[in-house]
Amino acid sequence: MQQAFANPTSINRFGGLCLGESRDLVNTVTPLPANYHAESLWWLVTDEDGSLTLPYWVDHVGSKRTRWKCYELQESQVWQPPDLAWTTIQTS
Repeated sequence: MQQAFANPTSINRFGGLCLGESRDLVNTVTPLPANYHAESLWWLVTDEDGSLTLPYWVDHVGSKRTRWKCYELQESQVWQPPDLAWTTIQTS
């Protein structure tokens, strides 16, 4: 994303940007200013007992093989995502 903002002509892609499924298209992306400061931020992290059950891999042909995980929102003061903010997608 940083490269696309800095030098849009260097990007050789087309289509929409989406969060998750293709139906969840993003309307606008705006980089934060360099001097941006937030009191806290929130990370979506995997949690076996989390209150949010979300698909992390969607089977667009019948949905039989859609994969789900439980997540929770975790407040943080750190801009670096915690290890649990990453989801590994199993290919088999």
